[in-house]
Amino acid sequence: MSRILLAIVWGVVCFNTTIAQDYSTFLIPEDLKHNSNAVVRKDQVRYEMSDQDKFEVQATWAITVFNKDGLEFLYPVVGYSPSVKVKKVEAVIYDRKGERLEKFRERDFHDISAVSGGTLYSESRRLYLDYTPVSYPFTMEFSYEVTTANTSGAGMRFLMGYDISSELAEFEMIYAEGLEPPRIREMHLEGLDLQKEVTPGRVYYVAKNVKAIKDEYMAPEFSKIAPQIEIAMNAFHHEGKDGYGANWEEIGAWMYSDILSGRQEISEATKQEVRALTDGVDDVYEKSKIVYNYVQDQTRYISVQVGIGGIQPIAAIDVDKVKYGDCKGLTNYTIALLKEVGVEAYYVHVESGAGIYDFPEDFASLGAGDHVILAIPYEDDYIWSDCTSKIHPFGFLGDFTDNRNVLVITPEGGKLGHTVAYLDHSNGLVTKADCHLTEDGALKGKVSLTATGIQYDRYFSKWEMTRDEQDIKNWYSRFWSYLNGFTLKDYSYDNNKDEVVLKEDLEVEVESYMSEAGDQFLLHLNSFNRKIQLPDRYRNRKLPFQIKRGFLDQDEYTYHLPEGYRLADLPASETIETEFGIYEVSCSLLDAQTVIYKRSLLLKSGSYPKDKYKDFRAFMKKVNSLDNAKVLLVPDGELAEK
Repeated sequence: MSRILLAIVWGVVCFNTTIAQDYSTFLIPEDLKHNSNAVVRKDQVRYEMSDQDKFEVQATWAITVFNKDGLEFLYPVVGYSPSVKVKKVEAVIYDRKGERLEKFRERDFHDISAVSGGTLYSESRRLYLDYTPVSYPFTMEFSYEVTTANTSGAGMRFLMGYDISSELAEFEMIYAEGLEPPRIREMHLEGLDLQKEVTPGRVYYVAKNVKAIKDEYMAPEFSKIAPQIEIAMNAFHHEGKDGYGANWEEIGAWMYSDILSGRQEISEATKQEVRALTDGVDDVYEKSKIVYNYVQDQTRYISVQVGIGGIQPIAAIDVDKVKYGDCKGLTNYTIALLKEVGVEAYYVHVESGAGIYDFPEDFASLGAGDHVILAIPYEDDYIWSDCTSKIHPFGFLGDFTDNRNVLVITPEGGKLGHTVAYLDHSNGLVTKADCHLTEDGALKGKVSLTATGIQYDRYFSKWEMTRDEQDIKNWYSRFWSYLNGFTLKDYSYDNNKDEVVLKEDLEVEVESYMSEAGDQFLLHLNSFNRKIQLPDRYRNRKLPFQIKRGFLDQDEYTYHLPEGYRLADLPASETIETEFGIYEVSCSLLDAQTVIYKRSLLLKSGSYPKDKYKDFRAFMKKVNSLDNAKVLLVPDGELAEK
């Protein structure tokens, strides 16, 4: 689903100054260069709202880029559509001395679709400048002016991201007399050199000399610490419709009555078909699953960004005819089918992505959310499902939309809900192996893997999206990339969608798995789960850290030693218990030639202060060390002599 806010334009606009700014890189304060791949020389935005349906935006930003990594902050693009008109767009390039090198006008910009190739049709387009620098540092100044009738809100970040600083970030919004004052949400403005003026008819913020925040391993997503403001208008206009929403309940009520109402008719033939499929089924869960599977089988996902600014679904009757739709259309269609078989279901706005964005309880905004999912009331809770997926089981969201606040749109208005959370213990991977070690150092084994929760989400798609044997073999070669000479000899799987469990059975060979030391061998006991990354080391860490996804891995491997070899020494069992997780490892002998290795790692999701990073790194370093431990195999005769 397209973003609703007018660009929540995180950036910029020209304040009609008649004096050109000197962009010499020698004028940049040294403390702004520290930890910076780029520096924002100015970032200005001005909104003028003369009526409920009249917004004018002027924007200018200028960024000095020091190196290739700094290019990620250059985004010379402005969007337009039937409701957003571009009056002006241009860019100017300056060298390190601040001397002008090139100037680009609107004719030099590429006119491209605003959405991906998976979109069937969209009215949204972009003017984009594709610029390749010839040397560093350089400065790009980019400016544009647009007008639009969409007036739901605006906003600004006073720092664009990690590893970039800002000399000047300035935001101004002017609104006409008689319009209701906007609501303002301030986030992480503490410690800024900030000037703020909020008076009738005007909102003004300016921040100067904001130092760069260096990115660190496992740092929070920048959006969660970025100094920023968000503006929302209670009375707004959006794509030909006036609306009002001072809170989530009112925004949801407007969505229900003005956006969703009257769009859930389906054909008589489809009504009869879904009734027949659910005939004799009374349980809401089972009936809903039948309908969900019907939508998966009968439709496909294609984005259709037309109509009410990308927030109104195409009518269910049209999805019924063409058998495709985007998240909005497929969800609305599923709601229509469920209604026909007597199941109540709701349309839900959510911010998607593996990172978790929660709709704030105290600040309602039409711009919140970029995706739509389904909620079905069931046993004092909801069944959550994503109707765009062709492969996910009913009632399973995965990490794209799990564990976050969302807006559930009901006939009574909007209600904040919280999607299902896949917590640490539920994200399991159980690996069992029976391995025969040969006299030439090779490993031949049968391996079974059982995945649940988010680990199911990560692994099952390789089976559902491909049947190409070489792709499967390549996937496992990458998965166990540390196993040199790895060969997948045979494989099978069982994707139990009812239980949301993936079971894989593999036959593998690894040439020269054991390393030779004279007439002895060194054996890695952890064959199939040796992937723990050692956290970066910091002498003086600045940021808190976040374990985004917890999990529980459990491993048990049986090793049959080569004929004539024995274990030289049995390693001691170890248990490490910390606030970040628990690691356990043990090794035992079933008999003289059979070794049983067991390992488990529970990693707990959570946010932790920077002072605990050293302890976390020590824990993971110990896990990494034990995971890579080796034991010595010696010939029988040599062991007897000892």
